[in-house]
Amino acid sequence: MDEKALMKMFQKEEFKQLQVAGQFNKGFIMATLNENDLFILDQHACDEKFNFENFSRTTVIETQDLINPIQIELSVTDALAVKLHKDIFKMNGFKIVQKEKEGESNIFLVKSLPLIKKATFSITDFYELLDIINQNLDFDKQPSAKEEALMLHKQILRPSKIYQNLASRACRASIMIGTDLDLKIMRRVVNNLATLESPWNCPHGRPTMRLLKKLEKQPPYVRPPPRIHIQPELC
Repeated sequence: MDEKALMKMFQKEEFKQLQVAGQFNKGFIMATLNENDLFILDQHACDEKFNFENFSRTTVIETQDLINPIQIELSVTDALAVKLHKDIFKMNGFKIVQKEKEGESNIFLVKSLPLIKKATFSITDFYELLDIINQNLDFDKQPSAKEEALMLHKQILRPSKIYQNLASRACRASIMIGTDLDLKIMRRVVNNLATLESPWNCPHGRPTMRLLKKLEKQPPYVRPPPRIHIQPELC
């Protein structure tokens, strides 16, 4: 069953309704829903996705100021996206200011780039993030402060180099395959999925859960009446 099919039959809120049955092979959590469906959950993928979304919401990337800011000219649509979602660029380490001269309203200066270990950033990463924002967010109208805060809480969009960095951090911080889990920890891992924006796959694309089997309820066992053997009377 693919992700879309699973989403149709299973709502995120139902993670809290799953009844944990136990652990299989020190790598998977077995759980049932309404005694009808048996699910298998990848303990590492589940915990990794929880950590990834938490890191993505809370991590502010360090910046490297440029001696010579990069001047860019954007389309009207792209300029609007930059103006409405400056917080996303800031969270990703891009400091952007608009040139105020008349007739240059769509000209911006990129004054800083992200700074993380083992990665080098350029203006290409800025354009990648801009494309991601255009594909994922509606900027036809100015969002209210409440809407903007909610959006930022749910999801911080990241360029691929930062995404991979956060995914690696989440992987190292997560429960590994081969780890024994008690019932309390298994319940926590499962319940955490209900709080996520997208709990269906880990940041590397591996499914967090699968429907293993639909359980058929067996009719209650009714003991048959005892067989009575009547001995015929002899005349």
